[in-house]
Amino acid sequence: MTKRSRLPDQCISSATVKALVLALSALALALTTSPSAAQAVEYHTTCVGHGWVAGASPSDGSAFSRIETGCGTTTRSCDLYNWGTFKGGQATSTTTCNAWLPDYCACTECASYAKLTFSAAFSQHNHTPDGYCAGFRALADQRIQSVDPLGDEPIEDSPDVTPDGTAIPGATAPDPDGGADFAVRVYRSQTGWTCPEAGRVKNGVFGQQYEDGWRDLGLDSAGACADLDRQPVGFAVNTYPQAGDIPAHAVVFGSVANGVSSVTVTIAGVRHELSIVSGTFVLPTTTDALKAGALLTVDTEQGPVSYEVPIGAEA
Repeated sequence: MTKRSRLPDQCISSATVKALVLALSALALALTTSPSAAQAVEYHTTCVGHGWVAGASPSDGSAFSRIETGCGTTTRSCDLYNWGTFKGGQATSTTTCNAWLPDYCACTECASYAKLTFSAAFSQHNHTPDGYCAGFRALADQRIQSVDPLGDEPIEDSPDVTPDGTAIPGATAPDPDGGADFAVRVYRSQTGWTCPEAGRVKNGVFGQQYEDGWRDLGLDSAGACADLDRQPVGFAVNTYPQAGDIPAHAVVFGSVANGVSSVTVTIAGVRHELSIVSGTFVLPTTTDALKAGALLTVDTEQGPVSYEVPIGAEA
């Protein structure tokens, strides 16, 4: 996928700027008043690469809040905000943390940003879009003095998460609240990693349910990717706040290596044995339930292996 970070001509009209003044003020307050949310450039490395990865177009709504693997196995949390409002995020200790904006909302990229936490390498901080709409970023936080108005060179997407072919449909689970079934699709990355992505399925099509309706989702570099030659399972938790009539919920999902015969998740003493479909599994739940403590166990040829289920920083 081709990335971009330069400012397109006439990206924002003067009429649009006037219409967005109030929303910009709210975003400025959200970005400048949080004592734990220092601003950073779009993407950089502090032990591991992390930040905001822009999509191919400033109007396609495709962008990522991402933390790469490495530097320990403590919880990585990559969240997404739009106009200062939390839209959802992902937490993991076994995969790339990779929250894709369209998996959570139909949001404007230049009004969105990533909030990242990984205690093994850095404290919680924000990464905002760099390049296009850079003027909005500077408006929101006057402390930023070094933003190049034309942006940096385009960021090449990581081969660890870039699809090397099509995705395969995986496990599904009914929505306890009556919405479209939760689902996982999985692809191989260019480096051979296994990359599950959680969403929903309707009429056999992978997508997402927004408060204003359904949206089909094409394949992108949105998987929670792991090298299953080195570990028996890669899993993550997606968190979604309430959106209109859609209740707040969380989704535990992932992929298993060959030789794994079962996956169970125990939440507050209740054991859930999950179906493995195309090497994937999925369990809808709530963040409140996970806060009571949850354990994921896989049965391998060498015996059972257990992991604490991570909770995102904004859960």
